[in-house]
Amino acid sequence: MVRLSLALAMVRFAIPKMHIKGHLVLCQIFFSLLLILGSGMTDGEGIERPWSMIGGLAASTRVCGPGARWDQLDDHWSFWNWMKTLGLVLLLRRRMDRAAEECAKQEQDFETLTLGHADRVLVWKQQVEEFEADNSMPNPYEAKSEGLSENAVRKMFEEEEAELEKAGAVPIHDVSPTEFIAALLDAEADQRRIRGLVDLKKTRGTSGGVSLRRQRRKLNRAIKRLRTLQLTYTPAALRALDALKLSQETLAERVPLFLPSAIPRLDRGHGGCREGLVEIERALRDAQCRSALTSLQLQLHVKSRLLTYKRQHSRAQAMNTRSRTLVDQNERKILLHSEKYQNAWRALVAIEGGEDKVSWRKLEKGDIRCMEDSQEVQRDVQRREKADRAQKARDAELQQAGLAKLPTSTSAMDDEEMEDNEDEHEVESFSIDRSNRLDIAREANAVFKHGESRRQVSWIWSNVSNTSEAVEEALRIEWAKSYARLRRWKEEVRILGVEASRIPLSFAAEERVWLKRAFDVDVSGLGAEHAEGAIAYAAKHADMYRNLARRAESTLTSPKLTRGQKGERDVFQVYAVAGDEDLADGLVDSDDEDEHGNASDDEEEEE
Repeated sequence: MVRLSLALAMVRFAIPKMHIKGHLVLCQIFFSLLLILGSGMTDGEGIERPWSMIGGLAASTRVCGPGARWDQLDDHWSFWNWMKTLGLVLLLRRRMDRAAEECAKQEQDFETLTLGHADRVLVWKQQVEEFEADNSMPNPYEAKSEGLSENAVRKMFEEEEAELEKAGAVPIHDVSPTEFIAALLDAEADQRRIRGLVDLKKTRGTSGGVSLRRQRRKLNRAIKRLRTLQLTYTPAALRALDALKLSQETLAERVPLFLPSAIPRLDRGHGGCREGLVEIERALRDAQCRSALTSLQLQLHVKSRLLTYKRQHSRAQAMNTRSRTLVDQNERKILLHSEKYQNAWRALVAIEGGEDKVSWRKLEKGDIRCMEDSQEVQRDVQRREKADRAQKARDAELQQAGLAKLPTSTSAMDDEEMEDNEDEHEVESFSIDRSNRLDIAREANAVFKHGESRRQVSWIWSNVSNTSEAVEEALRIEWAKSYARLRRWKEEVRILGVEASRIPLSFAAEERVWLKRAFDVDVSGLGAEHAEGAIAYAAKHADMYRNLARRAESTLTSPKLTRGQKGERDVFQVYAVAGDEDLADGLVDSDDEDEHGNASDDEEEEE
């Protein structure tokens, strides 16, 4: 227990950035590297890279013996480690330049956000500092629940009904009003699910092994029981149903259920709708909006990971088919959750008597997107505007030359745009239906290009309503995350600076190790020939690490090159050690690559 307590006190647990999007939103708040002090821009995925590279070797080594397989894997890992050692300087230099630029951008954005809410910033900053000092304090990055869940609402009304019965109230039916409204909402959910299966069957030619006929029979029986209950609780619903004169061939998923919100206000009076039913539906619909948004966020997270996996790893027909099936299933879930929210929102509008009286916002097609989609749309608009300008310039040149305009195709796209929009067209190929219902789901078609540090979000990710308290909470969360992003980028700049400064020192230490080995060669014990070879081998490695240290210092301190510029070519001195401090004459140009991979070509400088 003592060891565990020490570990918990000294270690902060986190989820790697590539994997965290597949977790719940609560996990993303408590275990995000972006919110952990001192993490900088660490992604936590370092171990995944050699695993992905070694995958190609697995098939060829599985038939080897244990010793041969071990040696072969060890050789490959050692080679990758050496290549990483050689490329670490350039990698850190690129990261340093990028971190400095991004830190400046985040600082400017943070200052703008802070100036706009200067009266609240001190309180928000204190909340962040208190939480970082003690994680048991309220989390400033977490959106507090503004209401009860669906199950909690049902339980609350059921307890109230039980109290009324204890007080002597006589129920009008064995099924309580709460159970009646809940049964109607369950039937509505079944209708959404069956419509999704029907649309999927139309497109894919299969219903995924589910019998639609059996599902419809089950739903018809449930609706028949509900009609009996409506005779007791909402007679106006049955009158409205008779006025529709529905055909006998109407499918179960298309039959109107007529919840209290669907009954006109005038018809609810005079016994058309029992008192209290509208209030029960209002509370349950409010909980539905909340749960639907949470589920929609989760499915959009899952979708982004599915599309990323499909684009990067799916090859050949079999793998693409499996990946496409997973994306289709996820697309259907997004459609169901978006419909659930829209149905609940429309019911609240009908109950309250107007959109302005409902705290929840209307869910538009463009709102159903991942966190980075707004930037993707902006990039698409910029590319199309650039293409339009180029087309107009070509048309003007042709007109000036007296030539006719070239025919153009609105569907034609350049190679870059095709590559950037590959996943978008891939998602759009999943056409369940031509109605607006599928158009809503199709808008959720983008993949994460960046993480939390560079995102722009749709309102659905704030998971708040339009009340003043909710807006205040959303502002606090956005400011706290902006504050965290700025500090992580500043930490990244400092961390990279320290790491970069230690690279030449590490190479210099390796040089001293090999020099010591050269001086420690026992000439008398090994003999002149063997001693000379050992000294030459040690001197060669010492020279290699000396050159690496010099190149590291030059790369890290040289000014940043713009596109088209070339850096100065470094010239390093080669020396040998022969027991004494005899130095070899001559210089070697670093442009030559030796057998150790010690190269310093212009291409690396330009990177």
